[in-house]
Amino acid sequence: MANQEVYVDNAQNFRAKLAVADEVDNDMIDWLSARGIDTLQQAYAEVDRVDWMIRLIKACGVAVQRDQCVGLAADCAEHVLAAWQAKFPHDARPARAIGAAKSSSAECDAAANAAAEAALVGMNANDPLLVKAGSAAKAAAWAGFAAEMEHPYYLDFARYAARCAVEAADSPTAEMRWQMDCLRRWF
Repeated sequence: MANQEVYVDNAQNFRAKLAVADEVDNDMIDWLSARGIDTLQQAYAEVDRVDWMIRLIKACGVAVQRDQCVGLAADCAEHVLAAWQAKFPHDARPARAIGAAKSSSAECDAAANAAAEAALVGMNANDPLLVKAGSAAKAAAWAGFAAEMEHPYYLDFARYAARCAVEAADSPTAEMRWQMDCLRRWF
């Protein structure tokens, strides 16, 4: 976990941070306790959900760089972009949002809004394939928004992109595993 200013290296510090964190709920604390996870470093090795890991990173006050969050969000969105492209091969709005986020271009906000509009097409349908496509487009939009936001919000947008990518994936479990590998590359 590179670039961190605060390192929660013992159980007492870790538990103290979790006790006051809005991001961490009782289910997560119970899960960590049941597995004997007492430090952020242990959590980093054991947690298998990006959304939980991001919440723990934020709760512990770890300083992360904007490019880490944007990179993770864009990679998660890009990983499930095929779900959108299969259903809407001529609609490049989600791909543009991912590209804008990755390049940190000035058009991130417009591209993210366009991807969000595209996501509505899929999300308002009863067709499961359209819902998956919409989730992929939402992940792209969140990646674009992450590129435009300031700390601490870009952490949240990276988490939202990862969650939407899981919704868009054919195998949510495999997607979560892939995302954790991706998180470990970025953080």
